[in-house]
Amino acid sequence: MPKLESENGTLRYTDEGEGRPVLFLHSLAGESSMWDEVRARLATRCRVVTLDARGHGGSEARGAISVAQFAEDAARLLDTLELRDVLAVGLSMGGQAVMMLERLRPGRVSGLVLADTSLGSGSDGTERRRSVSSRLSEIGLKAFTDEYVRSRTNRPDSPGARNFADHMARMSPEVYVEQSVSISMLDLRDLAGQIAAPTLVLVGEDDASTPPEAARRLAAAIPGASCEVIADANHLSVLDQPAAFAQAVTQRLERYDAKERTD
Repeated sequence: MPKLESENGTLRYTDEGEGRPVLFLHSLAGESSMWDEVRARLATRCRVVTLDARGHGGSEARGAISVAQFAEDAARLLDTLELRDVLAVGLSMGGQAVMMLERLRPGRVSGLVLADTSLGSGSDGTERRRSVSSRLSEIGLKAFTDEYVRSRTNRPDSPGARNFADHMARMSPEVYVEQSVSISMLDLRDLAGQIAAPTLVLVGEDDASTPPEAARRLAAAIPGASCEVIADANHLSVLDQPAAFAQAVTQRLERYDAKERTD
């Protein structure tokens, strides 16, 4: 994987294909490989870029561990690769980072796909830190990972879910806790109303973390956003239904292409 150097260590990303750039940002405990099936379906028609957040995948756990830092790192990657007219796709934590990215680089991001994500609760993070740390101490990271994957996917034994679990079981528990606390402290309600790029909100119909009603509230908070439900999918919808997820992104790309031809 190519690397993006910073004063706080090395970040890893992927960059494949040609055409309109599509940036994918993963969930908490995910990494670039969770997009593999979608990437394989899209790389023949567009340029697919992914980024590992700090402490995830091949990126070092140095500097700030937060959703805001993930967005900042993604903005720097767009600058480094000189990417414009980007469709930014984010799942869960990655969806929140994508919303921030659109405001950080409005001239470079031309569309959003926000999957299984939310505006955040705006808590102070104390209860999240206590509950996650306590559960990790009680059962250990391996059992915690099994518990999480089985509660957030409908197909925990699929290759994609097993790969996700393998990565999560190897990550630093401290990074997981810090990133989880960061997610719990977010409040993106004001930011959502400022998003100008055309936005699609996706959600698994069985999403245990951000159910369809939460996705509809998210879409209602973003000017002009639409919402689609992916059947038979849980919170990690791209792992449960990669073909349906890729089709939703493809249709978004086709819509942008059609608009360009008529402009």
